[in-house]
Amino acid sequence: MKEVPVLVVTQNPVMWRSWQALAPMGWRLSQGLSLQDLQSWKLAAQHLVMLDASLKNLPAWSDVIWGKHLDGLKVLVLTAHPSDAEGKMVLAMGASGYAHTHLAVDALSRILKSVED
Repeated sequence: MKEVPVLVVTQNPVMWRSWQALAPMGWRLSQGLSLQDLQSWKLAAQHLVMLDASLKNLPAWSDVIWGKHLDGLKVLVLTAHPSDAEGKMVLAMGASGYAHTHLAVDALSRILKSVED
């Protein structure tokens, strides 16, 4: 099975450990701690990202800076408190997906596959 690289941007050690259960499903996870790690990921010619929406100091989803951060990437935004309004805004800013942080790992893997494709 070919491993697909995924940058997981989170500062939450519990979520990082939980999401590591994706590794046996063919995902090669790397941890990022801030939005600056998105740029490094792009420079490494990688594109798939899981972004924890509870990251400290994130810009508001209405901020146009998201275009710069998300451009050229396939980003799945994960939140513990999803809402339709936020989901629409996240997708409008250029994210490729929006889901709950506590999804079962098999469901999260299917969503990642969909975002990757």
